[in-house]
Amino acid sequence: MFSGRKHLPVYAILRVDAHPHEHAPFSRRVTVKKVVFDEAYAVAEAERLNLMNASKGCSYIVQLTELDETLLQAND
Repeated sequence: MFSGRKHLPVYAILRVDAHPHEHAPFSRRVTVKKVVFDEAYAVAEAERLNLMNASKGCSYIVQLTELDETLLQAND
């Protein structure tokens, strides 16, 4: 799909929630909201979401990760 590369760089937009109970498991505090190919879009979207949800006790961050295409290639 992408010139034979096994892993393609993508950007995950993550929501990190502040819970009133400090013992809340980490898995309940982090949500992947969206995964995109464009870093500038990811940063702008995280900034937009941070402004829109400033009073909701959460923040949005961008994390570089990889898209593993090996399963997609196996189905071609």
